[in-house]
Amino acid sequence: MFQGIRTPMSPSPTQVIVGVGFVPYGLPELLKHDYKESNVALIFPFPPGPPQVQRNWEFVHEIEKIVPLKDERAIKRINALDVPGCFDCIERLTNHGESLAVLAPYGPKPHALAMCLAAIKHGYDVYYTQPRYYNSQYSTGVAENCGVDANYAYAIKLRGEKYY
Repeated sequence: MFQGIRTPMSPSPTQVIVGVGFVPYGLPELLKHDYKESNVALIFPFPPGPPQVQRNWEFVHEIEKIVPLKDERAIKRINALDVPGCFDCIERLTNHGESLAVLAPYGPKPHALAMCLAAIKHGYDVYYTQPRYYNSQYSTGVAENCGVDANYAYAIKLRGEKYY
């Protein structure tokens, strides 16, 4: 569940932006109790492949049981590897930082990166579950694609200055 002691933001955010992943853990209850007046937008990794697509839609269903989405436009479909596209989506949803937002990066790592960059830029709170333990086989080796190591790197720059 969510770690640490926290208090809901005051004033309440107008947006809660959730990166769709596989398991929402305590997120539906957090939305119900602390952010029921906020608009919820879901950033859905698209196109997902099987079996991810089923798990992503189960995540959406768990959120909708507690906080019904206003309409299908609340689900933003963004390629799972598209950091700039996800960041730009957050910028549009928050009117370039004019709306107060809370971010929950449960989706793919590139979406989480975009959310963290938006949080740094605008001072948004970011909520995520902290695992109590990891499976010892969680990450072993490097994935391959056609016999070539499948690695991704993201250069983070602002006004031409490299940050990472």
